[in-house]
Amino acid sequence: MEDAIQYLTQLYPLIIMIASIIISVITQNSEGLYLFLGLFASMWFNNLMKYFSKQIADIYSDPNIPGDVVGILGRFDRPENAKNCNVIPDNLPAKSYGMPSGHSEASWFASTYLIMYLMDNYPKNPIYYIGIGILLIIPMIVMYGRVYISKCHTNQQVFVGALVGIVTGIIYYKLVQKLKYKNIKIV
Repeated sequence: MEDAIQYLTQLYPLIIMIASIIISVITQNSEGLYLFLGLFASMWFNNLMKYFSKQIADIYSDPNIPGDVVGILGRFDRPENAKNCNVIPDNLPAKSYGMPSGHSEASWFASTYLIMYLMDNYPKNPIYYIGIGILLIIPMIVMYGRVYISKCHTNQQVFVGALVGIVTGIIYYKLVQKLKYKNIKIV
């Protein structure tokens, strides 16, 4: 069971990107493509944040504590001996920076976007409540798996990733809806 959760949490960003395209093709609804584009932008933004968090950690970390630890935010680099942390399992030591967690960010971005979509399009429908429940559970499983099963992140890294994913998911959803309302073709 632990291996299944590890692979699910590891592959989740890729799974949700592929699913968003498949759903758009099957339903002929462009919302899945908007989600795909948003996830792609979110992953790019995450890499940018990892670069800047590395710069911040280099400046503000306490030289007396091993690892890049910055105050309440905790460790910015990955936990010791972290391996197999990429989207595609490779069983190699992690080379990328850990703050913020990209998997946590992507899962919360997708869930936030989809929850807002459900709220706008299926209010007071039973599918609405079931969908929101599932969309809240999945990113929590991803966060748990990235800390306690894969051991690729700290609690702080997945919580910062979640916060970034939720905020960017809200902003992106509102931007997409505003552009659609103004009949501006995105895709």
